[in-house]
Amino acid sequence: MKLWLILYVGQQIGGTWGPLPYGLNECERRAAEGNAISEQARGRPELIGKMKRNGISAPLQDWKFVCEFRSERPALGGQP
Repeated sequence: MKLWLILYVGQQIGGTWGPLPYGLNECERRAAEGNAISEQARGRPELIGKMKRNGISAPLQDWKFVCEFRSERPALGGQP
């Protein structure tokens, strides 16, 4: 199993990074940074952006970064 940083946009996979060359602790630190930015967007319209790639569109506040072990790269647009 390989470690991936996965961006969930709403209920779909909007981005992946990996397999990662570092461990779970570093991945979780980076995921927390991304999730903090997403959390800051709540209630602040000037920070709400949209991701339009591969048919996925959602406000920044709906982004969630997660570290997961998977055997293959998760498919963009796929479900968890």
